[in-house]
Amino acid sequence: MQLKSKALALVARREHSRQELFEKLRTISDDVAQINQLLDDFERIGYISDKRYVDCFVHSKKAKYGKRRLAYLLQQKGVNSDIIEQSLHAVEVEDQVNIAYALIVKKYTIPLPDRATIAKAQKFLLYRGFDFDVIKRTISLVQST
Repeated sequence: MQLKSKALALVARREHSRQELFEKLRTISDDVAQINQLLDDFERIGYISDKRYVDCFVHSKKAKYGKRRLAYLLQQKGVNSDIIEQSLHAVEVEDQVNIAYALIVKKYTIPLPDRATIAKAQKFLLYRGFDFDVIKRTISLVQST
């Protein structure tokens, strides 16, 4: 019963992936079968959903990261790659360019003054998980303004 109340308290605060919730409950109980049964019940009832978790995660983080970084972070949370692919497929390239542009404008002076600064900006966007096409289009947009 303690396990179920802890799980309900965690789910009430925010969305969790199944794997994330499993790991948190594992600190309370060593009974893996009981934890899996509880998580199966929660999925059946609709208390947890990896699809819903991915949608919330992408919505909250897409203003800071590109598709590649979001996919990596979600894989680290134990989410199925098919679910990740479905959710990230909905993120448009133009939205990614606009987000990358906003990040560059916030971090650097526009237009970028020299090649070294352009390289730093590209590396920054690459680290944030943006695709090469998005980075190329963003740098072109920044330099044209």
